[in-house]
This record gives sequence, C-alpha cells and structure tokens, in this order.
Amino acid sequence: MMEANLKYNPSKENQGGKHDAEKNIHDMYRCFEIFLQKDYFKESVSFKVAKLITLFKCTQPDLYQYFENEEVEPNEWCLPWIKYLLSKELPIDCVKRLWDTYFSTHDFDLHIYVCLAILQYFSETLMELEYSEIKYFLNHIYTIENEDGENSLLRIIPHIIKQAYNFRAYVKSRQLI
Repeated sequence: MMEANLKYNPSKENQGGKHDAEKNIHDMYRCFEIFLQKDYFKESVSFKVAKLITLFKCTQPDLYQYFENEEVEPNEWCLPWIKYLLSKELPIDCVKRLWDTYFSTHDFDLHIYVCLAILQYFSETLMELEYSEIKYFLNHIYTIENEDGENSLLRIIPHIIKQAYNFRAYVKSRQLI
C-alpha cells in the first residue's frame, strides 16, 4: 500500500526525479482516498465484479468461453482489477491517465467498461495463450512491449477510454444490465 504520510520537504525541491516521484505517489494516494470516499464503492466490490463478469460474458462471448475452456476463473483477475482500479496491473502513467478521466468527468462507473475495453483490445493475444500465460498477462499488463522493446500502453489508453464509452453505450442500448 502506498504511504499516506508523505510530506513536502522544501530541501528536496531541487532533487528532481526522486521528489517528483514522491509527490506523484502522494498525489495518487490522495486521489485514491477521494475515489474510495466518493461514488466508486456505493456498490460493493462483489457487485462490481459480478457486473463485470456478466458484461464480459455478454459482450465478448468468444473470449469468455476461451477463458472457461482454459479454466481461468474470473475472480483470479477480475477482483484485483476492480478493487485496485488496475493500479497493480498497469504502469503508473496509465493509471494516472485513467484516474484523471474518472475524476475529471466524475464518471466512476466507467472503470468496469475500461476493463472490458482492455479485454477486447488484447483478445487476440489472450486467445493464443494457455492458462498460466493468461493469468500472468492479466496480472502484469504493464510488461507488454512492442517490437522496439518500448512499452506502448500509454499510447493505447485513449483508445481504451474511447472503447469503454462505446461499451457503455452498447450495454445501455441493449439493456444488458
């Protein structure tokens, strides 16, 4: 867990990276605290997990069935995705971008649709993997690199967010939940 008692120390102001990292961690923790106190947990975590699993099954039946065939239990990856808002699975820059969207729009329900968009974005890759590889992939999305060895997740986050809004519109239009 991130430390809540980080304090600003003016003597560190010119140390650059380390101070900036500490300030970012502190800001992230404060945002996380606010997020938890606001609308996000008006519904229980188990309700949100059930909602994500239901929507996953309805919107991506082929991938859902593949997970079933590979015996990948939804709670093995879904619970941490919901509970920790992808903060363990994605690089901090990606988490900041997602959380910025949630806070700036006060749209905390979008997170479930972001999870669906991530699954869809990587569905082809996931369907080529076996059980242990799927589990690892879903718990370590931050390790994905392109051909150049560069982590390109930050570049796809805008696409993921756009797709999340599309998923929500689809779910509402079909009255899936």
